[in-house]
Amino acid sequence: MNGKYVVKDIIKALEDNEIDVLVQGCNCFCQFGKGLAALIEKRFPEALEADKETIIGDVNKLGTYSLAEVLPNRFVLNAYTQYHWIKNLNNEKKIFKNGRKVVLLADYIAIKNVMDNIMKDFSKDTRFGIPKIGAGYANGDWKIIEKIIKDTLIKNGFNVTFYVISKDEIPT
Repeated sequence: MNGKYVVKDIIKALEDNEIDVLVQGCNCFCQFGKGLAALIEKRFPEALEADKETIIGDVNKLGTYSLAEVLPNRFVLNAYTQYHWIKNLNNEKKIFKNGRKVVLLADYIAIKNVMDNIMKDFSKDTRFGIPKIGAGYANGDWKIIEKIIKDTLIKNGFNVTFYVISKDEIPT
């Protein structure tokens, strides 16, 4: 079923061969410092190596991706969905999230472009695992991001499973 939510560690899902491609949101500076990226770097250093093969800080990476085969026929896709991770670096938009003012680092246009590129480059038979990319440290609105993914990949018949840490994260 496309677009279903699963409460499971997405790295474990890749290791258990439940998905073919783990899609993670990345910045354009080849930094895997926090959250899922740090866990991926620890378990699959090839993902960071693929990231480091790109130009550090290149804004043109937004909306593109790098790819690393981390297990036989299983991949981590580094989706460039935010330019950087530093709050207040470039006068980014400030938004209210969970009752507090934060800096929006997620780039919705880049997220859409990554999904378009995935549709061009992958088969519909590919099983994609996607966490709440852009909605964590990048402070993006998951409702907007989920809609982008549904309107691109899922609407066009791609096999997508959303991975969350707890059932409280599943939209009702």
